[in-house]
Amino acid sequence: MSSWTSNVKCACTDEKFMCNEILFNNRVFRCGTCRNYYAIDENEEIAKVSSIGIMLEHEPQNETKCDDTEKVYAFFENTQVALTKKELKEIGDSQPYMLPPRTYEPWGNLKIIDSKEPLTDKELGNMIYDAGAAGACSDELAYKLVKKARDYYNRFSKKNSLFSRHMVDFIFRERLEKTTKNVYEDLMTALERLLSQKLNRKFKNGAARDKYKRKLDWVYKDGESCTVNWVIELKDTAVDFTAVERRLKSSKYFCSKKLPEICEHKYYQTRNIKFLKKSEIKKQLESFKKCFKNCKLSKTINEYEKFSILN
Repeated sequence: MSSWTSNVKCACTDEKFMCNEILFNNRVFRCGTCRNYYAIDENEEIAKVSSIGIMLEHEPQNETKCDDTEKVYAFFENTQVALTKKELKEIGDSQPYMLPPRTYEPWGNLKIIDSKEPLTDKELGNMIYDAGAAGACSDELAYKLVKKARDYYNRFSKKNSLFSRHMVDFIFRERLEKTTKNVYEDLMTALERLLSQKLNRKFKNGAARDKYKRKLDWVYKDGESCTVNWVIELKDTAVDFTAVERRLKSSKYFCSKKLPEICEHKYYQTRNIKFLKKSEIKKQLESFKKCFKNCKLSKTINEYEKFSILN
């Protein structure tokens, strides 16, 4: 048993079965009572595991296998948008609703999932209102909410220069979920869920899955909690067609504000995925940071220099 586990102070009071599961080469353990996970980072600091992350790696076939510098990694946009303090005050929330413009073709407009009929602006406005308030919504207010959401789409979601306002990242993340027994899910279960929901992929077989049961690549500590991360090789995965189908049904609404009637949000949180070298990823993050220096940005963008995995 790894000696660092004796320094962990679990949230529960029963320490009798504290360390009955030591995982990932003694870097993670699970409390035997409350089933919380704890991990140790490269600085030997301990924190409770609250989320997991994936860096997706691909080795181009035309390169020699010994040339690690030529490996490329997924780089993408997520649903969060960069906003100034003035814009945050105007919106009155951390993120805005953003609706794409209405088109002349019915198939191009927002619909309830599995429905063929486009939603009216009144119906969309009522959905936005119902997501954040109780009581009846007047027609006038419904149309006003939709107009504002379309304005925010034009301002923040469209690509106006090098970037749209959508934040960029190279780590796909997911928070751990609790099961029906009110305990956190198994880390490998969470990893498979992350692959499916954020990347629409799955492990190609049991051997590929088992490969990642034996190791993880780094632990990122943020305050009292941490994220455990894997570098997953693209060749160890395959397309999850069920997840792709669910994503396609939601593909006209890309926004951090949930409207579950028209978008299964879990399956459409990333877009414009491309593979870049680590040096290129750092350049993109630095460019985004400079481009939106007056905005509230994610920690990945603000502190990308601290991610040793990019070196």
